[in-house]
Amino acid sequence: MPCDHQQQLQQSATADPLLATLLGDDVRWFEWSPEGRLRCTLSQHEFPIRAEHVAGLVVARSQGESVLVESRDCDLSQPHQSQQQLSQDAWSQQQWRTVRQHVRSKAFAAAAAVTEALERASPHIVACTQDSARLQCRLTGSTIARTAAAISRHTAGHRFQSALARLEPQKAAAQRLEQWQESIAAQQRALPEGTSVAAVADERHAAHSPLFSQHAMASLQSQHAMASLQSHASQLAAESLQSHVLRKPLHSHAMHGHLPAMHGHPPAMRASMGDGNGDGGLKHAHGMDEDQPMDDDDLSDPSVQKRIAVASVGPRVNAPRHKKRCV
Repeated sequence: MPCDHQQQLQQSATADPLLATLLGDDVRWFEWSPEGRLRCTLSQHEFPIRAEHVAGLVVARSQGESVLVESRDCDLSQPHQSQQQLSQDAWSQQQWRTVRQHVRSKAFAAAAAVTEALERASPHIVACTQDSARLQCRLTGSTIARTAAAISRHTAGHRFQSALARLEPQKAAAQRLEQWQESIAAQQRALPEGTSVAAVADERHAAHSPLFSQHAMASLQSQHAMASLQSHASQLAAESLQSHVLRKPLHSHAMHGHLPAMHGHPPAMRASMGDGNGDGGLKHAHGMDEDQPMDDDDLSDPSVQKRIAVASVGPRVNAPRHKKRCV
């Protein structure tokens, strides 16, 4: 399994006590590549040093020995101090100096500072998808330069702090919801199989407060009954008002002021108005019988036509008076 082998190498790089002795706190920025080489996670730079070289480097450092040992100082009778071993140690020391120079460089320090700042601001500040050289804030939507100073200024700003303060209640609510779900799951695990927590809670409520349940049910029923009575009473009132309007007697126009009353006019006018059919008064004025119909000569008379118009329309009570013409 190559993936499992790579994960094992990465874990061994950070958990290797010998490598931690050489690198100190900077060991977290290094890992073993799938090929077995030492690789920097910040710059993705690989060094030829392998895991088997680290033990010799630690021993040489602990003893304070010089790596470039001359050939006359070596004991060829010992197999581990052969010329090949000494050359390998010298090569390891040379490669290790390259690693130390990389760790002490400004680029490594800047990359480590940016990574630490991102860890503190995570998960609100992430890599920008449009520009790999910049970062993006998920709370404010602004882009930031990929430097530790820019990240510190943005996280200390008012916009970021305000957005973070608005996010705190949501975090607290999410934590409470998670705790409640965990408690429900624990209760469900403690119950027998096939029993739900909600059913148990309903049974406990009904067992501990039956009087309260009865009182609540009675109150609810009384509220429904009162609402039904009010609706019925309003319906009866509407029907009564409608029937009263239908039974109300019709008043004449004279009672409402549309036409003058008959008793307020002189006898001649009452005779001219007649009984309301427009011809009774005319017949009395001309001395004709009421049963005798009027002929065309009578209807052509201007005075008769005027009386017919007055009887049909009614007298002009508020007719304007004509001013006398001065001669």
